[in-house]
Amino acid sequence: MKAVLFSTLLAAVLLASCSNEIQESKVPSVVKNTLVTTFSYTGPVDWEKEQGNYEAEFREDTLGYKALISPQGVLLRYKEPIAPSDLPAPVQQVLQEQYRDHGVEDLEKLVMGEQAYYQLELEKGLKELQVVITADGMITNAVRYWD
Repeated sequence: MKAVLFSTLLAAVLLASCSNEIQESKVPSVVKNTLVTTFSYTGPVDWEKEQGNYEAEFREDTLGYKALISPQGVLLRYKEPIAPSDLPAPVQQVLQEQYRDHGVEDLEKLVMGEQAYYQLELEKGLKELQVVITADGMITNAVRYWD
């Protein structure tokens, strides 16, 4: 019984130490100001530290957003959920031609600087596929799918 209790406690400690979550009070004000001036979010913000940058998860209206901001307050990228009807025609064409038999699970617009990408989580049977497509309809591996 002691071994089971010890194992459970050890697992909980290890999981907690792997978390990148940080308290809002530890986020630099320049980072928080970027979030406030760029988005009109409601409710709390969940902050994580990712490779020296600050990742914010928040809700705008009823939709979940995510933003990555440098320690200097530069918005590096953000993603927002969109409706299929909001996809550019070239992206819709790729879906029709190459993924017609897939269901769309997740559909998000990913913005990096002035460039917009569309990331889709597709499902066919039990298989899931994550795809990033440029606004002009090119499937790209240069930009990773951002969970």
